[in-house]
Amino acid sequence: MFGDSRENSQREARYLLKYMQHRVDGLIVYPALDQGFDDNIQQLLNYKIPFVLIDKYSQQYTTDSVVCDDVYGGYTATRHLIEQGHRCIAYITGPSCTPLNNRRKGYEQALKEAGIPLRQDIIIRGDYDTLNDQYNCAEPALDLLKSSDPPTAFFLSTDGFFPGLYHALHEAKYAIPDQVAIVGFGDVHNISFMDIPLTTMAYPKRQVGTAAAQLLFEKINGTRPLNENKQILKRPELIIRNTCGAAKQSTPNGER
Repeated sequence: MFGDSRENSQREARYLLKYMQHRVDGLIVYPALDQGFDDNIQQLLNYKIPFVLIDKYSQQYTTDSVVCDDVYGGYTATRHLIEQGHRCIAYITGPSCTPLNNRRKGYEQALKEAGIPLRQDIIIRGDYDTLNDQYNCAEPALDLLKSSDPPTAFFLSTDGFFPGLYHALHEAKYAIPDQVAIVGFGDVHNISFMDIPLTTMAYPKRQVGTAAAQLLFEKINGTRPLNENKQILKRPELIIRNTCGAAKQSTPNGER
């Protein structure tokens, strides 16, 4: 049985109740972004049904979980931009959740290791429209580029920000990667291969799914007690494509 919460915890709760009423043997849960996440986990714990969380984990409850090593991913993405010569790297985040928060930790770790001061003014939060499943960061990103000390690169906490940013930069006559370098996170197929293929951290989808199923079957089959929980990290991979050039600063009309 499969259900899509569309990143809405109330919709998620309805699916969970439906599945529990069907007396399913176990659940793999990709938790919603919005509030109510921990309430739904409490419901699952009350029903004593085996379940595994993927992508996100609870900071309130200890459960089985298989997640991407987002700290490593954020560090690696930022480190790659630093190695290209960038010293002013903006970070675009989204709704507060464990994956994006950990990617920021990796971003900050890479800057600190390279001796680059952390600038809060170039850490911006984009919008996420849950109804249409769309991310947008174009307006604040362009504002940064028009500032007196603009970033030369962007690390996007999710590939979802790239389409809107790409079109905004194109309309404003900023060249990628010559004037603005970009690294994303996720390796979403229809995004990674746009007109300019996106350099990104590839989310380990197959490894996460396989490990989650293995954990779940251990409890369903009784080879591991219900109260024994494991947390597994799977590392993402840097996929270098066409959006991460060497550091350059230019105005939109090409003047140096």
